[in-house]
Amino acid sequence: MTKPAFLELPAGAQLIYLAEGGANIIYRIASVHSLCHVGPTDTHSASGRHFIVPPEFKGKLLRLRKETKTGISYQEIARNFDRTIRPLFSPDELVDQELVYLPSGLVQRCNEQLRAAERNGERPKKRQGVYLSVTEPCGLLITDMTTFYAPDTVLAELKPKWLLQSPSAPVNARRCRTCALRDMKNRQARRAGGSEELSFCPLDLVSDKFENVLRAAKYVKGCEDQVRLARILYRNPTLQKLVAHQKAMRDVGLHGPSAQSREKSLAMTLRDCTMFIKIPRDEAGPVEIRLGDLDLKTGAGGKAQYWLNLESQLIAEGWYLGNNSGLPPMFPDSAEFYQLSPPAKYKYRYNIMASPRILSRSPLSSFLRVPITTGRATLIPSTLSRACRPFTSSQAKATAPKMSTTDALIEANKARRTIYKLGKNSPVPDSKIEELVNEAILHVPSSFNTQSTRLVVLLHAEHERLWDIVIDTFTQLVKSGTVPEAVWKNQTLPKLQGMKNGVGTILFYEDPAHIKPLSEKFAIYKDQFQPWAEHSNAMHQYFLWTALESLGFGANLQHYNPLIDAPVAKQWDIPSDWRLIGQLVFGSPEGEPGEKTQKPIEERVKIFGKL
Repeated sequence: MTKPAFLELPAGAQLIYLAEGGANIIYRIASVHSLCHVGPTDTHSASGRHFIVPPEFKGKLLRLRKETKTGISYQEIARNFDRTIRPLFSPDELVDQELVYLPSGLVQRCNEQLRAAERNGERPKKRQGVYLSVTEPCGLLITDMTTFYAPDTVLAELKPKWLLQSPSAPVNARRCRTCALRDMKNRQARRAGGSEELSFCPLDLVSDKFENVLRAAKYVKGCEDQVRLARILYRNPTLQKLVAHQKAMRDVGLHGPSAQSREKSLAMTLRDCTMFIKIPRDEAGPVEIRLGDLDLKTGAGGKAQYWLNLESQLIAEGWYLGNNSGLPPMFPDSAEFYQLSPPAKYKYRYNIMASPRILSRSPLSSFLRVPITTGRATLIPSTLSRACRPFTSSQAKATAPKMSTTDALIEANKARRTIYKLGKNSPVPDSKIEELVNEAILHVPSSFNTQSTRLVVLLHAEHERLWDIVIDTFTQLVKSGTVPEAVWKNQTLPKLQGMKNGVGTILFYEDPAHIKPLSEKFAIYKDQFQPWAEHSNAMHQYFLWTALESLGFGANLQHYNPLIDAPVAKQWDIPSDWRLIGQLVFGSPEGEPGEKTQKPIEERVKIFGKL
């Protein structure tokens, strides 16, 4: 029989085991090399020997098929890939695959090594007992998305899953299809004493809101810089193309063609691929993004019926509605949510809202509009905030039942507490903070519409610089004897270092240039304009404090003025006539608020004429 016309693996090739799944094992191709002085991108050392990757196989890995009941020949897999998958994406968007003929005896030697690894306890237990197919004549050369040839990169990978809701989901669904299935599997895991999976909602990946993409990025392993990863994923062309193909192939769930059909197979394949993201450590370098695991799925072996049964189960048992998740049955709009302590709220908002996702809005969201540039608010970000892209929302999303606006404001007011222990895990992009500041400066009232409040926002490195200035100022006071050294070391310094650990600080100023003309014009009130201006300033403080905590931040208000006025004005070129009023420090809440005692309401409130 004539062999097909494709590449052949050299007879002397050595294979280095990398990883395996249920149906395949991945190897790196190498040949024995006697020299020790070989570049790190060319060699791999194992058992004291040095291997060199043949030039024709650089940038490629070898995939070999296991012997399984539903195994499909690699020739059919390659044919399906060429005919069905390849036309949907550009070459640089795919983990490519190419057939290669295997030399005689190679698979048998690999199986011997697998058995030896089992005896030595080196092979994963759940993979033991299943070996490579000795009847499969071919392997698949696939694009190497590891960092082996690029040690100056990091690799992130994720499963986009169902980027659109299942068309057979209930109209009042509160979970997307992926989150509903994860809920069900997590309950099964809890009952079996196993661990649960925490992951992102796929709808966040393709959201028009950057903050949603950032929320998803927090669950992607492989890249520690979550903000940078979110920028890469935000409106990413490959993701957008994938969601477009899923939309075109949306006859899934209980609808559409037979589960045995090629159309259904392609639709399910597009919903179970893997995205590999190779990111250079140097931000100026190009990012490589490819989709893999795109073998055309088949309904054979009972898989077609499994898909139908699974969808029916998700619907019948209420998983789309979130009825059986075992998670708290509450929304961020609810009074129950606002009775949680700040750390619990933060955990709920980013562990439960993100996975599975609850389609709802925070209580203050109806008051927050698209940011408008204003000359009265100054944002001083670090490079991190400048990298965040602006976002708008054009997607119509289902919302959970909402409490009234009045109730939402009351609960937000209750949730605003003083949190001193702060961290650097921002729950939102810097653009959302800027949006809040702009809303405050535009819509918080002032007497006679003086608009004299001025805001300076310091984020990340600039925020830390502020608290270094405060620490330096107090250090001089300690040296001069003004502040006792024991008080400084045991009380003040730890407190200031805690402030520095936050995400940002908002400085509240008053500009007297806008007060003086009104004092002269309305002489009868001339002594009142200054306190009235401070009343408005306090309202800005309250609005931003409450709004930041509604987003998941903790915050506290400080007053280190006038001690720090001069060095702060010099550092950020603040007009000399602006008067510093207070400093609102915020960050991720890492501790509980202190106990709050209340004096009797009767002593503090008087009501006359009540009916």
